[in-house]
Amino acid sequence: MHLFYVPKRKLTKRRLSPSETPAEGRTRLKLERKGLVQRTSLQRVFTSFSNKLKSVSGANIKNGRIEIPPFTTLSKFDVSSKATMFNCHLFFKESPLGQARIGLGIRKGKKELVIEQIQGHTTFLGKYRDFKEVNQKAWNVSLVQSLIDTAYKSGFDRVLFRDIETSFDYEEPHVTRNGETVESVRRKMKALYTWTKKDCNFTKDQWIGPAHYWVREFP
Repeated sequence: MHLFYVPKRKLTKRRLSPSETPAEGRTRLKLERKGLVQRTSLQRVFTSFSNKLKSVSGANIKNGRIEIPPFTTLSKFDVSSKATMFNCHLFFKESPLGQARIGLGIRKGKKELVIEQIQGHTTFLGKYRDFKEVNQKAWNVSLVQSLIDTAYKSGFDRVLFRDIETSFDYEEPHVTRNGETVESVRRKMKALYTWTKKDCNFTKDQWIGPAHYWVREFP
């Protein structure tokens, strides 16, 4: 009898039927997991992610943390498609450094984390340098990597990171500083997202409608 081990995140093992080859068993178990995920409630997905994020951000970020709102405060979510979108915030020494617009959901039997946007708080520029000195990583990389680590430990299948060039924010950027232009703001946005994508090891990509995403998939 063959033994088939599911990914270590699940910390379980299941036996194959004597009539199954390892390949057939893997296919069956994937289908079983897909059905199980599809039956999982959105609130359960959110709660698992929220609980893991506290420990992950605490371990990854010195003198800082990442916060997300309670599930009960989310006013808009689509139960039928099992997806919700909200902001999470990065704090360092009790000052807000940046935020990410993220979505948690289930698509075609897979649990997904979608990072639609990352943005720094420009009123705390000096804190960015302090953050990097303490954590040995820039705020944007620490934020996105912590979200990726949390998704992995929460049993998600993949993380998608929006290509800023296919977003409304890129098409219609806010010019808030003297001397800035639409093009200079776009260059800064593209540089931030490209840097984050590279340092967080997004190696695949996918189009979903008009939006282009970089993708990290978990085994």
